[in-house]
Amino acid sequence: MTCWDASGVVVTGFRESNKKQKMAIPEHDNIFLFVPNLIGYARIVLALIAFWFMSTNYVISGWCYATSALLDAVDGHAARTFNQSTRFGAMLDQLTDRCGTMGLLVTLSYFYPKYMFWFQLSMAIDVACHWLYMQTSVVVGKSSHKATDLNENIIMRIYYQKDVLTFMCCVNEMFYICLYLLHFTTGPLILGFSVFKLLAYLTAPFALLKSLISCVHAYVASQDLAAVDKRERQEKRAKEANLLKYSVQYACITHCFFEYVGDFVVCSGPSMEPTLYSNNILLTERISTRFHKPKRGDVIIAISPTNADQYICKRIVGVPGDKICVDKPFEISRTNQNDNKISNDSIVKSKSTVHKIIEDIVPRGYVWIEGDNRQNSSDSRYYGPIPLGLIKSRAICRIWPLNDIKIL
Repeated sequence: MTCWDASGVVVTGFRESNKKQKMAIPEHDNIFLFVPNLIGYARIVLALIAFWFMSTNYVISGWCYATSALLDAVDGHAARTFNQSTRFGAMLDQLTDRCGTMGLLVTLSYFYPKYMFWFQLSMAIDVACHWLYMQTSVVVGKSSHKATDLNENIIMRIYYQKDVLTFMCCVNEMFYICLYLLHFTTGPLILGFSVFKLLAYLTAPFALLKSLISCVHAYVASQDLAAVDKRERQEKRAKEANLLKYSVQYACITHCFFEYVGDFVVCSGPSMEPTLYSNNILLTERISTRFHKPKRGDVIIAISPTNADQYICKRIVGVPGDKICVDKPFEISRTNQNDNKISNDSIVKSKSTVHKIIEDIVPRGYVWIEGDNRQNSSDSRYYGPIPLGLIKSRAICRIWPLNDIKIL
């Protein structure tokens, strides 16, 4: 429906607009209903009918099997004509060929038990080599297992030419069909010689040649797979080398960061209570200790002057030039002698601690450190000022526990 508005502009009705929208919706391809795939389904049905009658009715079985084999050429032509070549169709065609031939060879093994080994060998070569070649084509990314280029094996290039491939497949199937029919009948005679037997003799060399070409399929596929494996192994080694390179770089960066920038320190012991407690985690930095003079009040991490394998956390209370007055503890020994005895056993020794106020000047290149918990801290009051070279880092803040984060 079309109408005109006051300005003369054409207004298109709802039905026409809706129709155009529907026409604009693209239709999705149903791969399973493509013409070559429908032909493939028909081939499967014919092959199943042939299998059912194969041991009892050679006429029905022979015609169904031959028709199924001939349709193998028709589905490829339909795929090219209707532009409906698909990976599913190629796989369906390949599986139908292999299963059909294998079903016939099983029957021939039953009809000709003397030659069972050769039929079994033919089945194994046909299935294994074609499967390997088909799978390799997918792995290497070919658009089709029949696709070849100048780098391909010359036998493969010749074999997969359209006319050559069709001829080889036809004569191969004809050889096995003739063997099947000869079990039931000699067929038409020419000069007293069976036509089926004559065709079997004529096609036998080509059937043998096709089996040999199947072995070439396996050889070419193995070479291609080996090339893929080699490339993947090289890529894997390259990735591992890159991973190792990045790991070394990361380790170097991490080492440099913790050695020259800062790190994390876990506290242990009561010497800095109540400022710090055991299991507190500190964030420290090492830049200021290298480029700036230490300041009074800084909490520092240093190597213990009494044990080089141990780190200590203390507070700087004196810098070079400061006069320190400290109540330094001393241990003294007293000896008492028993007047009634003369032997050495009569000497009794005892120790006691006395405190003495001393003054000490912090020399150049040293600092005086003490723990905040003076009653339970081993610090400069015992071993004197420490060299600046023992200071490793300065504590910035406490980051653990999270509920007690604190700038130091």
